[in-house]
Amino acid sequence: MLQTLEHHQQLLQARLRMQGDTAHHMERVVERNGVVWLNHSIATSFEMVAIALKDIPQNVVVILGGVDRFNEHHVFAPSFHGKVTGLVCLGSTRDRYFKAFGQVVPLIVSATTLTEAIQLADKIVMPSTRYVLFAPGCPSYDAFDNYKNRGDEFKRVVKTTFM
Repeated sequence: MLQTLEHHQQLLQARLRMQGDTAHHMERVVERNGVVWLNHSIATSFEMVAIALKDIPQNVVVILGGVDRFNEHHVFAPSFHGKVTGLVCLGSTRDRYFKAFGQVVPLIVSATTLTEAIQLADKIVMPSTRYVLFAPGCPSYDAFDNYKNRGDEFKRVVKTTFM
């Protein structure tokens, strides 16, 4: 299992090096109690969240949400099934995710701020969870100017909270 994880991480890092700047793209922020916190704030669509989940080999808590104009979230439920152990929903459209993912994610909670979302994600990490992924899946214009500011704030709060 450890070899598989290391190999997967090497492939991911190689892909990131080929693409250039790794900021806000599966960016490792901290590791705490065996759980790696990842900033993927560049994920402004659910397609990008689904791709990110393919790159994560083990159980993950996902923080997502913002100003979401997409209504067909259920089509991404298979990407969440069996991999996402918890979901923290943010933003003005966060209630949509309970319906879309309630059958495939064991635990879904709602947060009103990014700080609260980070605290809740830490609380719902299960013993089998290896990652917390910040991948909003939509813009967050209700709270941030762009994905870079959003990701920078995520990194700041995570580091302040856990380091």
